[in-house]
Amino acid sequence: MKPLVTITSLDGSAPVQGEGTLPDGKAFYFRARGEAWEFSTGATQDEAIDGTGWSWSEPYGDRIFEAGYMSEDHARAIIESCADMYAARVAPPVAEAGLSDAERTARWLARLLRSDVLIYSDGPDSGVLSRAALTPKLAEARAVFDERTAPELRHVLDEEIGDLDALAHFAAAHARWLHDAASARSVGMRWAAMLRRLPAAQRIEAMAQGERWFPRWTADGAPRDALLHAMREPLR
Repeated sequence: MKPLVTITSLDGSAPVQGEGTLPDGKAFYFRARGEAWEFSTGATQDEAIDGTGWSWSEPYGDRIFEAGYMSEDHARAIIESCADMYAARVAPPVAEAGLSDAERTARWLARLLRSDVLIYSDGPDSGVLSRAALTPKLAEARAVFDERTAPELRHVLDEEIGDLDALAHFAAAHARWLHDAASARSVGMRWAAMLRRLPAAQRIEAMAQGERWFPRWTADGAPRDALLHAMREPLR
């Protein structure tokens, strides 16, 4: 399958970065770091890096630093699948579409507090934080969150931070971000395009990743059904 993109550079770690051009002459920029990746386009390379044009992003990884260490094969397949979506004029997913402004703000605050907890809780060189170090920091985060959010949104902090054991092991916390069927369908279409482009061994690994990640990203019902249907349909 001939890719609808020319990749002129793809390398690095934390972040993984890629640049190149699309058939219509637009430039693209790919960046994967931490818990997510982003593909963006622009009339020039600088505009693509600034993210002023069409763009697509998704969370990635089981640990918080994993996106920045994805394999070149996987990064290439993501880039080529995004180019497929761009050429087919597939609408990029909209994170948290349909949420109220209050809940969106609460989730932003929860993620910010989670980052603070990880940054300011000292852990051993093994890459595991101690429960003793995390517990007081989490209590401080909860106090700040409760002060700034309505009681009916208090559950958001737990959803965004994850459980204590997962946080202690730097597990990724991809809280639910696909709330509308249209966005979920777009993600399924991109995954289908990506899977077709991955080597066989990595395709199996990616499908296992999807089995772990999709339940975190969507609720049961229309969004998850739309994602899975769009991902599986082209593979039949």
